[in-house]
Amino acid sequence: MTTQNTDFLITDKNVQIFIRENENIDIAALLLKKNKDIDKKNWHWQEIATQIEGRKKLAQKINSWYNETTIITQKLALEQCSSEKMAQLKAKIIGNGQKLIDLTGGFGVDTYFLGQNFQDISHIEPNEILQNIVKENFKQLNFKKVSFYNQTAEQYLAENTLNKNDIIYIDPSRRDAQGQKVFLWKDLLPNVINIWHYLEKVQKIMIKTSPLIDISQGIKELPISPQKVFIIGTKNEVKEVLFFWENNKNNPQNDIKIEVFTIENNTEHHFYFDLSEEKNIEIEYSLPQKYMYEPFPAILKSGAFQYFAKKYNLKKLHLHTHLYTSETLCKDAQARIFEVENICQYDKKVIQKIIPEKKANITTRNFPENVAQIRKKLQLAEGGEKYIFASKNIDNKLILIIGKKYIDS
Repeated sequence: MTTQNTDFLITDKNVQIFIRENENIDIAALLLKKNKDIDKKNWHWQEIATQIEGRKKLAQKINSWYNETTIITQKLALEQCSSEKMAQLKAKIIGNGQKLIDLTGGFGVDTYFLGQNFQDISHIEPNEILQNIVKENFKQLNFKKVSFYNQTAEQYLAENTLNKNDIIYIDPSRRDAQGQKVFLWKDLLPNVINIWHYLEKVQKIMIKTSPLIDISQGIKELPISPQKVFIIGTKNEVKEVLFFWENNKNNPQNDIKIEVFTIENNTEHHFYFDLSEEKNIEIEYSLPQKYMYEPFPAILKSGAFQYFAKKYNLKKLHLHTHLYTSETLCKDAQARIFEVENICQYDKKVIQKIIPEKKANITTRNFPENVAQIRKKLQLAEGGEKYIFASKNIDNKLILIIGKKYIDS
């Protein structure tokens, strides 16, 4: 790959050796080299610095690419692309087939991992510079079964006829012209609703959406309800929400299956339910008992507030307080688990007697004040081994639940 007005190649063997040998160098010191290394005077030091920074990100996000080959990075594309673990999980979900069409190819991570089980792959990307980077990277990865189209998704669909065996993947851009994050279907690029008529005959469609999307509202706004919605996250956050169709079947909204994957290191937790189940469950409510459970973020995102209690035989603190409790431990619950030590009213004098070190981790659930306001009122610093959940109980009273993390011995 050649930069403008120079013979400098970022892919040059000597440049790549230099990048690998200097991955831990201070970037400011690196940029001074342009005044000292006469034999490298035509090198683009800023570009080299960018690649070194990119390789650090690559090591965290797509480790197999980092370890096995020389990959050219692009800052924004690398920030926005899927991680290796997320892409591998999506590959498992989407399955295999003859032809995969990635309508929003980007940096090519999803194209590569989803495409492992396909014979014919299309990478659609309007940014020519980015697509050239992907071409070079795929060459280094010996990933040769890809056709490249330097077009928008809309242009590709208008010029190419899809067939019933095609499998479509779409990861629409979730930023507007000002760079602000968006999450409504109508604001995404491409606008999925506007291109839906092109997709009606294909075998499978998977669309990645924003973690901020209101799933119920998103389903209502679509031309055809999906059969499944997948929610992928870690113990700390929701990473991806995926809508999935097969053979363009239109499911009644209550029959949609929700599948949740929480990835913790190399462990994959799986949780699933039907929307109809959630709406017809009756559960018990209780004051806090010996153990308390805070479901993983992806489960909370799924809306399985009643089903979670039923599945693990737990009681809920309040209809709108998504915390759960039990007298006996349920280790299998996909949640952060805490041992309850104290329950008290929302009062500074009371809490400072219970926590004399004046330090705690605070979480709110169905509480009128935010964490910053609570810290200020209770005069508590952040951190320590104590956890406070500010919440409402079954009597609609504001309470503070104090405990410690359960550690499996």
